[in-house]
Amino acid sequence: MESEILSYHNGIDNELKEFLDVNTLKYHSRKESANAVADFFRKANPTSETDYEKFYQDCDYYVYENCFCNMESSCIRRTKRMASIFEERGYKEILEIGCGIGTYSLCLEKAGFKVSVLKSKDLAFRFFLHRMNKHGSSIEVVDTLEKEYDNIFFIDVI
Repeated sequence: MESEILSYHNGIDNELKEFLDVNTLKYHSRKESANAVADFFRKANPTSETDYEKFYQDCDYYVYENCFCNMESSCIRRTKRMASIFEERGYKEILEIGCGIGTYSLCLEKAGFKVSVLKSKDLAFRFFLHRMNKHGSSIEVVDTLEKEYDNIFFIDVI
């Protein structure tokens, strides 16, 4: 399971370059991208659900922040721990809400779980769809919560 998990955490920056069709990324560290997200957030000053949706749709810095966060060792440890707990508890069908760039979902699918994600409209989710296609994933994208899952999780969701 370890190599499968690492395969989705390593190289995210190259996948993002491919997705954005650029040779060089705007930001090269989590600190740079986090500062850009914070500045954009302060300028946008969202106050309603619609404002927040628009913020995530318009803020391309957020996809960078997701990538850098997903490459950190703490994220890799969290992914391994989640897979271990889900396996211990006999969970088979998993739903992730707010999957961002989808690293957790891709890793859990690779570890043998049947994974679904709740659809979103933001750039990070569109990057996740690109990654799904690139890795030949069969993760189900759902519009509504109409079926039961063994576990529903969300991480770093506002």
